[in-house]
Amino acid sequence: QMNHITKKFGKLYANRNVSLTVERNSIHGIVGENGAGKTTLMKILYGMHPADSGEIVLFGEKVVFHSPKDAIEKRVGMIHQHFTLVPSMTVADNVVLGRPPIRFGVLDKERAWTEVEALCRRCNFQMDLKARVEDLPVGLKQRVEILKTLYRGADIIILDEPTAVLTPQEVDELFRILLQLKESGKTIVFITHKLNETMSLSDRITVIRKGKVVFCCDTADTNEKELATQMVGRQ
Repeated sequence: QMNHITKKFGKLYANRNVSLTVERNSIHGIVGENGAGKTTLMKILYGMHPADSGEIVLFGEKVVFHSPKDAIEKRVGMIHQHFTLVPSMTVADNVVLGRPPIRFGVLDKERAWTEVEALCRRCNFQMDLKARVEDLPVGLKQRVEILKTLYRGADIIILDEPTAVLTPQEVDELFRILLQLKESGKTIVFITHKLNETMSLSDRITVIRKGKVVFCCDTADTNEKELATQMVGRQ
């Protein structure tokens, strides 16, 4: 739960008294026009921005995040629209970056490799762990980001406009992965302005307009036309 979250940048309200509840083990779509405040709200949940007021309650516990490190420790992960990978490093090295297995004070490469291989098997990911990230297509780079987030133990995974750079085939594969993660017990928060995608993927949808929540319902109880009207404030 995010309760009564307000965030200003100068005189501009990015979020104004926003309350959001995401059910455990669900896919929750957050939609709105560009600049509506969707990403700012999720960056607050991930510890990248402090809220000016309001609170976050995670699994029944009130939490305060001062940085993404705090959020990661509480099993919250975020995959940004622009990836945060090191292009010259391998898939395996990128996945363990930030939380590498250490033995005798140095990186335990063998253990890192074993752990990432096991994670790929659990997720049914076909990945060449020796490949350099710079040589991968965009869809596989995104998969490395998902692996990195899962490796850090995330139970709540936020994705910011994840389909913006994907081909239609890569979008289908991403959706398969997200549904599989939900089935394995993960909670997905999906930021988008593509209404057909959130209608096909999410269990519940929240609409944000000009920094405020204006609409929230189960996906089965709405349609693209209603969502578009709520997004822009008119037919």
